[in-house]
Amino acid sequence: MFKNYILITLRNLWKNKLFVITNILGLGIAIACCIVAYLNFEFNSEFNAFHENGEKIFKVNCFRNVNGNELKYGIVPAPMGPAIASEISGVEDFVRYSGTTGNYKFDDDYFPTYTGYVDENFADIFTLEIVKGNKNALSDRSNILLSERQAEKFFPNENPIGKGITIQHNNSKIEEYTVAGVFKNLPLNSSFRFEALTRFENYVDLREFDDTSWEQLIQVTFITLNDPSKYKSIENQLGKYIPIQNQAREDWKINAYYLEPFLTMAQNMEDVREAYLWEALNPAAVIAPNVMAALILLIACFNFTNTSIAIAAKRLKEIGIRKVLGGNRFQLILQFMGENLLLCFMALVAGLVIAEVFVPSYSQLWDFLDIKLSYTDNLDFLLFLGALLMVTALFAGSYPALFISKFEPAGILKGSLKLSGTNNFTRTLLTLQFSISLIALIAGVIFTQNAEYQRTLDMGFDKDQTIFTSINGQEEYNALKNELIQHPKILSLAGSQNYISWDWQSMNIGYNERKQDIDGLMVGTNYIKTMDIKLIEGRDFIENSATDRNESIIVNEQFLKDYGITEAVGERVVLNDTLPLTIVGVVKDIYLRGFWGPVYPTFFRPVKEENFNYLTFKVAQQDIPEMRDFLKKSWSKVIIDRPFIDRSLEGNIQEAYTVNNNIKLMFIYLSIIATLLSVTGLYTMVSLNILKKLKELGIRKVLGASAFNIAHKINREFLIILSIASVLGSVAAYYLVDMLLASVYEQYIDMNVFAFIGGIFLMFILCGFTIGYKVYSAAIENPVKALKDN
Repeated sequence: MFKNYILITLRNLWKNKLFVITNILGLGIAIACCIVAYLNFEFNSEFNAFHENGEKIFKVNCFRNVNGNELKYGIVPAPMGPAIASEISGVEDFVRYSGTTGNYKFDDDYFPTYTGYVDENFADIFTLEIVKGNKNALSDRSNILLSERQAEKFFPNENPIGKGITIQHNNSKIEEYTVAGVFKNLPLNSSFRFEALTRFENYVDLREFDDTSWEQLIQVTFITLNDPSKYKSIENQLGKYIPIQNQAREDWKINAYYLEPFLTMAQNMEDVREAYLWEALNPAAVIAPNVMAALILLIACFNFTNTSIAIAAKRLKEIGIRKVLGGNRFQLILQFMGENLLLCFMALVAGLVIAEVFVPSYSQLWDFLDIKLSYTDNLDFLLFLGALLMVTALFAGSYPALFISKFEPAGILKGSLKLSGTNNFTRTLLTLQFSISLIALIAGVIFTQNAEYQRTLDMGFDKDQTIFTSINGQEEYNALKNELIQHPKILSLAGSQNYISWDWQSMNIGYNERKQDIDGLMVGTNYIKTMDIKLIEGRDFIENSATDRNESIIVNEQFLKDYGITEAVGERVVLNDTLPLTIVGVVKDIYLRGFWGPVYPTFFRPVKEENFNYLTFKVAQQDIPEMRDFLKKSWSKVIIDRPFIDRSLEGNIQEAYTVNNNIKLMFIYLSIIATLLSVTGLYTMVSLNILKKLKELGIRKVLGASAFNIAHKINREFLIILSIASVLGSVAAYYLVDMLLASVYEQYIDMNVFAFIGGIFLMFILCGFTIGYKVYSAAIENPVKALKDN
């Protein structure tokens, strides 16, 4: 019996090979998209999961009350970790972590490298696979561990153990270390991204602070617990440190401490300020691929179902004869489900082949993502493939099997039962297909428009004509400035302690009863002019004015809105509860943190040249390459003991542009795939519909129907389907695309008529080209041939 089933299955597949291949490729593409979405989800869900002691590790965070809002912060006092470990029962150990980028010097070459500074026991708490050297190397403060990547970069084809390392920092401090170990490169789904590791005490010396003082806040503190299930009990005991902290830092008071489980920390960092660790993917970056893959799989399944019903309609006599000869409905269902399962298995194989291209291509779109296909060491992935196969086979194939097997043999063999190429169910599926495709098309158009909108968005400052570099204080600033101002193409020049979109600081500012932590920039005279920040009220800072340095502040429009200030110039605010300042100017709003977030209230304060960390100058955009070379030459003349680092504001926000462009590409590919699957389904349905109506069309031609009338007869119901899909898809796209944009951006383009009209137009044109030739061929077919063949 099974041999007959197999022979019948193979015969029918070969007989309808064009439609079978179409279905296999369509489902294969959909399955490949599902594989990408699964691996993306798995990458995110396994953030930090490789640490063997992960369940026992907790990060110490705190809550602060700012204007009635309880905000999370990731920084805590330096002595808190040791205090918790020694004073609270149930706490096993602690480890502190801070990181910074330094220039690793080898002869005349410099390599900027992010270095982690940790307590000695870091490798005992966190999983750090040592491939060379000694795990206990951190017991010596003079030792440093390198990643495999950096070890190969610094010492190609050499054993790095015992080699010397010199790190030069922008504050001119120099650190000397000996390489005592090499660790395996950390995965990208890790909250740690250091390329080198040394002792926390070295960071204390580098930054010159007292790590026993409760005044000093540090980047990260972890503790480990004997019994992780009791972490809430431990958390409740942290309250005794609140008075100590608040007494030490009256300008930075907290409400409570809390413990964040390490294994879920990365997914919960989005609203934690000053976290200093890498967070997991944005929820939109996880949800969007899953939704896209599900929609594409739906379209492919709808195609499969429609085609299966239409093809099965050609097998009615076979079904009738088998029922007359004793076959029951269960056997027929088994036969059809077996055929569908075989097709889905072929589609799964095709999907795995296509995924070999899709997976690395998607991974390369994002610097923060590293996903790979692996069949040998990922049991969950194999289980996912099995589940995907079964779900696809049941969803796509169950209805055709149940639908066809229910008919009575008498009606079939008498010829009274006829199935056309389409029915209400298949029309509904086709309508849903094109509704989903239209959503994808509209999303592709809008995200393309949005990428251009954000590329040209006025960020409140000049991002295209400025070049900046890091310096260390007044001496380097003046030396470099004296060289640069000799060039006639430099339009303006300024120094600053902070830099827009790169480096800012937060200070508490009070006005009347309102207090709030505000982001701000400490700048030199002429900085606002050099950055082309528009002053809309009041004045700029006066050069070398001690009064301005001690008493003045410039704020942006959002600052006035947040504090409810109407007449700004001359109003007094209080900095850190101690220093009264007068608002002397108001500037246009700026996107200090880029366009991912909202416009924040921002302040500017004048700073002495001795505190300058950056030098910025403005040139015409076409002169930027020439002036970069000039800056490099000038640097080599006056600053010979530190490497030159070329920076531009455009380069600083290039990452955001790249992400935007990748999102745009992702939605364009989605719209292409969804539309191709839908028009393929339409082509299949039209082809099968024509085959079922060849005799009717032949009779109509004999009776005088024109080619136009024939084409209208064939196309009419499909035009109705596309029209209904246009309405449904447009309404759904209006809400869904806007919701998706809002989940990613704070500032984005508005929904516009062009995107909807353009999407509908594209859908109709593509469908017209897809079925036009087939319909035209049927319309001009010789009716004698059609009647003879039928």
